[in-house]
Amino acid sequence: MLGNDPRHFGIGTRIVLGAIGLAAVGVAIESAPAIAGSRGECITLEVHAPIRLPGGALHPPGRLTLCTSIPISPVASIHKTYIDGHPVAMLASRKVSSESGADTRPVVMFSRDAQGRLELMGYVLPGKDGGVTYLLNEARKPVRRTIAAGTHSASAAPAAPAPTKGLKATVALVAARTPQ
Repeated sequence: MLGNDPRHFGIGTRIVLGAIGLAAVGVAIESAPAIAGSRGECITLEVHAPIRLPGGALHPPGRLTLCTSIPISPVASIHKTYIDGHPVAMLASRKVSSESGADTRPVVMFSRDAQGRLELMGYVLPGKDGGVTYLLNEARKPVRRTIAAGTHSASAAPAAPAPTKGLKATVALVAARTPQ
């Protein structure tokens, strides 16, 4: 039998195979944090109005954190969603490439309903070579964009709803990148 032939599996061959095995384990251990870290990025912002998530769940005002965590396909991802540090949802999104402007801060988009609640629509992560837009709820009516007053900070307060005819106002709030 080949496995018992000392010419094929002598002491030198066994040492070389053992060294290759140890090197492979070492490479796997060293690259594990890089692989885990590349799985996603989180953004956090203070929201001063009740928040409605795309699934319909309503949450009180608080610190909203969105983390890109699981890519489903090249154009879809799952996002871990937290309010005040507590997990509240796993949201699916459609990913779209976008141009990156001068601002390198993430922006979260909401639409405002008649009661003043903010409905989460998606967010933009700017990057060096352009940005990525995550659309969390595409079953929306057309929107008219209005930028919230004070969007220069991560705790921007939303602006008062503007009167519209059949269109919902969109509110953009600046977020801060946070560790996952």
